[in-house]
Amino acid sequence: MVESRLKPTRRQFLIAASLCGAGVLITRRFTCYEDTDWTPLMLTTAQGLALAAAAEVMVPDGPGPSGLEVAKNVDRFLAGMPQSTLRELDGLFLLLEHGTLIGGSLRRLTDLSPEDRLEFLNALSTQTGLLGDAFEGLRALVYSGWYQDRRTWAAIGYTGPWINRGPRPLVPGASDAGALAKWVAGEGARMRGLL
Repeated sequence: MVESRLKPTRRQFLIAASLCGAGVLITRRFTCYEDTDWTPLMLTTAQGLALAAAAEVMVPDGPGPSGLEVAKNVDRFLAGMPQSTLRELDGLFLLLEHGTLIGGSLRRLTDLSPEDRLEFLNALSTQTGLLGDAFEGLRALVYSGWYQDRRTWAAIGYTGPWINRGPRPLVPGASDAGALAKWVAGEGARMRGLL
C-alpha cells in the first residue's frame, strides 16, 4: 500500500505543532496588553505600560502620581526629543519588558507581580555595562516623571517654580560669602576674555 504524500508524518506534525505553539507564545508576549484610556504621544502603549509597571515599584510610597501617571509625564517629556534618543529608548523598553527572560521568567514585566517586578529591577540595578546603563536610564526616566507631579514636591523640599512669586532672592555678594569671598567677582567685573 502506498502512503499518501499529503498525510504528515508524526515528526512533521510535532514540528508544526511546536512552531505554532511558539508562534502563539511569541505573539502573546508582544501583544495582548490591557486597554487604557491613554493614547501615548511618543511611546507605544506597550512601552507606556512597561514604564508604568516599573514606576509602580520604584517610586517611594506616599503622595504622588501612580505608575501610569508617571508614564504619561515621561511621554509628554519625550515630545521633541531627537529620533536617535527615541530609538535608544525603544531598546530600553524592549529590554525592560522582555528582559525578564534573562532572569528565567517566561512572563513579561507587565505580567509580573509587584514583588517579582521589584526583584527583577533590583537584579538589573546590580548589573554593569549596558544592562547597568539601561537601569540608570530607566531610573532617570521614572524619577523625572515622578518629580513633575506637584504632589511629590513636599517630599523633596521643593517649594515650586518661581513664576509669579515675586523677585528672586539676590545672589550673595562678597561680603555674604564668608570663606568663599575670594571666588565672588567684584561689582562690575567682566568674564575673562571679554573687553
